[in-house]
Amino acid sequence: MEKYLMIFDPKGSKEASIDDAGNPVYQIWKIHDKWNREDGLSSLYEVQFWEEIKERLEATFSPAESRPPISETQLSTSFYPMGNDTEDQSAEEQVVGFEYDLDGSEYDDEYKEILNKFDRVTFQATIDSIHKKSGEELEAMTEQAIAKLRQEENSPMADANDGEHVENPGMILDAYSNRLVEAHSIGLKELVDAALDLKGLPCDKWVNKRREDGNLDVMKLELLFMSSCIHPDVLKHLVRGDLPKAYSDPSITSMRVHMISMMEGNKREKRIFIYIHYLVNAIGVSPSPSQLENVLKTADIYIRGFGKPNDQASYRISKKIDEMIGNHKAEPDGKRRYIKGDTQYKVINEWISLVRGRIEFDKLNNRWNEPLTRPISEVGFASSLQRLDQHRKHVSSNYIMNLIEAIFALEGGVYRNRQYIVFNCIEPCHGTFGEILCSRYAQAYSTHGGGFSHFVAGVSVANSYKHEEQNWSLAKEDLLKTNWFKPIIKEETMKLREEISMISRLYTSAQDQDEELEEMIETMESLDCLKEELSVSDERLEEMADEYTNLMDPMLEFLALVESGDLDDWVV
Repeated sequence: MEKYLMIFDPKGSKEASIDDAGNPVYQIWKIHDKWNREDGLSSLYEVQFWEEIKERLEATFSPAESRPPISETQLSTSFYPMGNDTEDQSAEEQVVGFEYDLDGSEYDDEYKEILNKFDRVTFQATIDSIHKKSGEELEAMTEQAIAKLRQEENSPMADANDGEHVENPGMILDAYSNRLVEAHSIGLKELVDAALDLKGLPCDKWVNKRREDGNLDVMKLELLFMSSCIHPDVLKHLVRGDLPKAYSDPSITSMRVHMISMMEGNKREKRIFIYIHYLVNAIGVSPSPSQLENVLKTADIYIRGFGKPNDQASYRISKKIDEMIGNHKAEPDGKRRYIKGDTQYKVINEWISLVRGRIEFDKLNNRWNEPLTRPISEVGFASSLQRLDQHRKHVSSNYIMNLIEAIFALEGGVYRNRQYIVFNCIEPCHGTFGEILCSRYAQAYSTHGGGFSHFVAGVSVANSYKHEEQNWSLAKEDLLKTNWFKPIIKEETMKLREEISMISRLYTSAQDQDEELEEMIETMESLDCLKEELSVSDERLEEMADEYTNLMDPMLEFLALVESGDLDDWVV
């Protein structure tokens, strides 16, 4: 591999070499050896594009410090991350085509100094505080993060002067995910409550309307029952975000057999189910943030040329992307297969910003080259297996999801949108409820960079109400035949009964306390009346005492005269 590279000593000169034609060769700066085995078996080096270091230290660079773009390098085509011929492509077409600097190794020290100053304790405290925030607080954080990302396409995560960290979509996504996983570990009722309490999602209006109407508690019972219709292992891994990996695990046979059975049958047969797409490889592993960033750079070039016929660099890349899946023929004049108008352009652009915000959080957590902890997903409703075929062919599908899959296909198709059925609906309303609730369970909305779902769930489900009753009955019979549904319903019913019994006891106790309180109030009122009566009596007694005193004084005086024999002196 090293025959293609120009290796620079980190402490040596960074001057470019000159090729045989007399052109400067700006290649790769070898940072340091990570592992070097000289036993003849292998020799492994860690190398980094200078762009990566520049991005991490963006604030320390000025435009004047830029150097010629990588388009002027003589790198072999084997290093082009998309695996395509790059000889006739400009810098912007090459995903690695950013300007970089080869001057001054002092930035190595600055970079290390920044890492050394990073306060991980403070950072972890910030994360913990987010986990404890209320739905309203997280909603405000979401709006703030989105507003910032709209101003800056790639919002960095950084320590602020007071030790706080910039809160971005990735932090909120992790907080929501942890909240859901914790709730599920307690029970289905708690999971439903936690999912409906999440804020800042496209379907919030649906939840809020039922809360305002006073119907939310009744709705929660229906959602609880619907969640019981999902295989327990499917639900667990749906909430955790690792369903594709669990599906590939041979030890989880019950879940795998169940999921395979749901994917079988006549593709035209009418059946209502909720499905999910995950952007993963064959064993259910998500791409890393660094891999995703390369794809996002290509997406930037793709959408940049929308409506701009003269952007030939963008067109050459978009032509490959648009013709990658199916038999689509790319169109010139600034047209794009996955962008039909200005609204879609804006939605894709915002999605790219949100995902970049999310993976910045992974970079700060040293997960830049590790698979995403929660794959990017999309939840939907279908009335037959043909709907899944449409998605695979990029027909009447999610245009963001299709665009990203097409770009990954240029890399060899290792990562693609793999399809899974979550559960078969047994009631017409489960089409709406299932799409909404599973989108929340899976964090499949684009709001925090977690998914491709950018539209309100539960809207396009009219077909569920055209299903014949016989089909619903068959779906219920199939569910009752499973060995897990009845135990779950029994367990959840017992929990509800215990809760109702406890509430009843509390209500009875409250009633008794109310009655006792009423008696106490009546007694107090009687005592107040008696007190008033006693007060009046005291006043009357005092008056009577005065009257008796006035009456007795002359009589006492008369008796004294009688005893003294001076009666003649008494004047009446």
